[in-house]
Amino acid sequence: TTIKLLMASPLYANLTTGSNTFDIPDAFASYFAVGDYIQLTDSANNFETNRIKSIDTSPIDYTRITLYWDVSRTYTTANLGTVYAIDPCIGAKIENFIIEYAETATADQVHAVETFFSAFCIVHNVYVLNGLTYGHRGNGIRDYKSLGTVFDNCIVADPLYFAAGEGYGISFFYATQGQVSNSLVRGCRHSFLWQESTHCQINECISVAARLSDFELHGN
Repeated sequence: TTIKLLMASPLYANLTTGSNTFDIPDAFASYFAVGDYIQLTDSANNFETNRIKSIDTSPIDYTRITLYWDVSRTYTTANLGTVYAIDPCIGAKIENFIIEYAETATADQVHAVETFFSAFCIVHNVYVLNGLTYGHRGNGIRDYKSLGTVFDNCIVADPLYFAAGEGYGISFFYATQGQVSNSLVRGCRHSFLWQESTHCQINECISVAARLSDFELHGN
């Protein structure tokens, strides 16, 4: 999956929490089409993913874009509010896997399973099982900058490392509308973590023997 770094526009005016429309300069209108997935961000580390419902080119000097869902954060021109067109992986499914290790990764950003720049993907019946000698070092299962990801009936158990950024269970980073359900995490630094995420849900999950936190909501 790729993010089209050249397909970006600054905001024409501030976009406030609860709105589902925003304006961009006319010069950037050709970068976007109805149905595109977009990501909103700014220099204040706000972030969320959405989708274009309609585009109105009739105003003078700017183009108005309407989204499927209201935004949950405020993006200002002063903070360099920007909208990116992205090309996500859509509707993929990873299911019925048991992941075990023959050696341990040397870096903390190596994850067992990750959804990245995706939309409405599912991870189902995935078990990340660490042994006494080898195991995952980053996140067991991680969602990053995605929309509508579902993790269901998953297990992450007993990583070997617990420093900052290591040995996480099931995590959402900069996620929008992510969900985790019917899952168990045991012996991780954070069992379930949401960092800078928007409208995420957890249902019927179990945390056992967390090293630092069972359920963590982590802002900027």
